[in-house]
Parts: sequence; structure tokens; C-alpha cells
Amino acid sequence: MPPPPASACDIAAHLDMGLIGRVCTSIGLPAYRSVLASFLADASGHQAALLAALERADVAALRQPAHALKGASASLGLAAVRAITERLERDAEHLDPGACAEAAALLRARLQAARNLLQRMGLA
Repeated sequence: MPPPPASACDIAAHLDMGLIGRVCTSIGLPAYRSVLASFLADASGHQAALLAALERADVAALRQPAHALKGASASLGLAAVRAITERLERDAEHLDPGACAEAAALLRARLQAARNLLQRMGLA
């Protein structure tokens, strides 16, 4: 069964379409798709590093990959991913193991939601 169509609320919650439009206009759709593909494939390893630190509840190791993902997701218009990585960067030292586990699950869900929406829209 195909996935249900994306609603405008789903898109607005996860993607900054104004920014995506500006980036695509600036660098072109093929270049956006290329950079996005690298991000989604975690070519930099920052997603894996952040998720591993969250799974270990290693708050000392959270800030750098959270910062890197915040910047990358912000520049690609991935609003929901940017929001959680921004919070993780800011609040890293205050997270307990339970909060780390919840954040890892939320980050995975937001990355998957962004991937699904971008694929449905033909951007990924």
C-alpha cells in the first residue's frame, strides 16, 4: 500500500519550503538534490555520531555533532531536524539518560519524516 499523501501540516512542520525554494533558485535543483542526498546518506557521519552519543547518554559528545547537523539541516530547509539539533546543542549537559533516549527516537523520526516528505515531493 502506498504511503498516504503528505498534508500541508506535515510539510510545514518538517520543511521550510521558502528556504528550500531560495536554495534551489540559487544553486539549482540538481545541486540541492546532490547536497541533500549527501545529508540523507550521512556522508559526514554526524547523524551517526549524534545518535551514538545519545544512545550512550554521553552528553560531552553531543554538542559537536548536534551543532554540525543543526547547520546542515538549517541550510537545507529541514526545519524539524534543525529544531531538535538546536535544542540538543543548547541543552546537552542537562540531559539525563532518559532524555537522551527520547531525543534519539525523536531525531530518528524527524529524519525519516523529512526523507519521506522530500521523496514524495521528488526532491530526494
